[in-house]
Amino acid sequence: MRISCLGMSRMCNRDLVCNSDLKLVFDNDCLASFIWIHRLDILETLYKGRMYVPQIVVDEFSFLRRSSKYKWVYEDLLAAIQQGQFTVIDIKVGDKAFDEYNRLRKQNKGKGESTAIAMRKQWTTIQPVIIYEI
Repeated sequence: MRISCLGMSRMCNRDLVCNSDLKLVFDNDCLASFIWIHRLDILETLYKGRMYVPQIVVDEFSFLRRSSKYKWVYEDLLAAIQQGQFTVIDIKVGDKAFDEYNRLRKQNKGKGESTAIAMRKQWTTIQPVIIYEI
């Protein structure tokens, strides 16, 4: 697995990510990787005030609440949102990102991944954070 900030060689490049005002939009896989190991604190330390999660990702996590074994994952995400660690964003019809989101979905990209990438059309200081297999 590799963490990518599309167009960056490394996520930990301090000049590009840690010491900047880039807004970071997390997809499901990336966010889940930190929640599963109970380490959202790492993201909070590095990117406080700059972390965004698409509503579609919150919706994807909500399916876990049906399982008594895994509902804590969804609850941890909601707690992080309520504590202000993440700001929930959404793409609406007519937004600059809307057409890009639909184009990416037609290419079989995931909903969260498509939203994170498409938000670059909306904000110029955004960096999607996506985990993918290499």
